[in-house]
Amino acid sequence: MWNSIKNSSFVHKLLNWEYWPMQITIIPVMLIWLWFSLRARDLFFFSNANPLIKNGGVLGESKSKILSHLPNWIQPLTRIVDFNNCDFIALKSLLNKEQLKYPIIIKPDVGERGFLVEKIKDDESLKNYIDRAPKTTYIVQEFIDYPLEISVLYHRFPDKSNGAITSLCIKRPLAVKGDGKSTLEQLINNYHRARFQKERLQKSFSSVWNKTIPLGEVITLETIGNHCRGATFYNGNHLIDAQLEQVFDQ
Repeated sequence: MWNSIKNSSFVHKLLNWEYWPMQITIIPVMLIWLWFSLRARDLFFFSNANPLIKNGGVLGESKSKILSHLPNWIQPLTRIVDFNNCDFIALKSLLNKEQLKYPIIIKPDVGERGFLVEKIKDDESLKNYIDRAPKTTYIVQEFIDYPLEISVLYHRFPDKSNGAITSLCIKRPLAVKGDGKSTLEQLINNYHRARFQKERLQKSFSSVWNKTIPLGEVITLETIGNHCRGATFYNGNHLIDAQLEQVFDQ
């Protein structure tokens, strides 16, 4: 009985703060923010750290405007699309013109925590996305199929030619590994991170939901590297070195 209680979703969320409501986990951050705001006499003092980004990047910033400050050679092929003046035929024509092939990534130009960020794999997925997406501005990008996603916190003072990396976060997407005995549903039920996403995953993997996954086969359940989409974040600070910092200096 204790094992069933301990492994329940409610208890697991209760014992792991990463699943607590944001209104609770943000309290320490808010206290620190208010303290520094009083010292600086400015509620948005932190925006000075990223003066070219609206609100310093804390809220309401445009992804496309941030990308515009980066060198073209490190950007994925990106196009801005206004869904107020775009339907499936028009968007499909744009994809053909720009030689953007499936899979592609579509996401709102302004959005937080992976909201409406989706990997589109075919015409049907594209039609469904357009039909249900709010009429606003979106980014359409080629899908970068790299095995690892990393977030790097780099800073440099205006009067310095060199900066420093103070944090490196490794993001591993939500995935399960087959044992040769369990179905995909069973594997998901036995993995708490996937279990919390079960309702959504069942729709995406309905064709293989009751299929037994071969031993060692890895099923990537979500390609979007957001915590709310099941990704796991790991401390990668051991990878920080002078060579990496020089890359970001450039």
